[in-house]
Amino acid sequence: IIQREYNNYDEALKFYNKSLALATKTSDSITIINNIANIYLDQKKYDQAISALKNSYNSSIALNNKKQIARALNNLGAAQSKINTQEALSNITKALNIREGINDNIGMYSSYKHLAEYYQERNKTALALNYANKAYKVAKSINSANYINDALSHIIDLDKNPKVVEYKKLSDSFALSRRLGENKF
Repeated sequence: IIQREYNNYDEALKFYNKSLALATKTSDSITIINNIANIYLDQKKYDQAISALKNSYNSSIALNNKKQIARALNNLGAAQSKINTQEALSNITKALNIREGINDNIGMYSSYKHLAEYYQERNKTALALNYANKAYKVAKSINSANYINDALSHIIDLDKNPKVVEYKKLSDSFALSRRLGENKF
């Protein structure tokens, strides 16, 4: 996790693969595979991410764990959306339906966030803003400062005011520089 935070993706993959080799429970392996897929997404290696997430999804189905199934399906849909795979939206929506059914608020936040990103990437700003606001509402309900900040950041991303866009870009750049410059871990 620390290596990923510092954008040291190769090192992060090395540690996740070591963890995967040590995992004794399928549920632990699924979580690690999801994390590996997220690194592939960070690296824009979408085919590798999709392959890992299909593996995670199939393992989750075998365990019949709805929370794991929804996470894998949501992440799979998000990865598929990056390469315009037809079933991307369907997978994110199915994951959201599962999460709503089991009242998984943290999971619903992730689904709403991915739906906002999906529509934003397709220039459907009204739909993107609708889901970004839903993500914000869920973040407020679970009272998570990190999720609230993330949701507000997505809402700001949808604002087309040039000054707001410039501020967001600078703010994100400063945050990344601080994180990379600090040795707090």
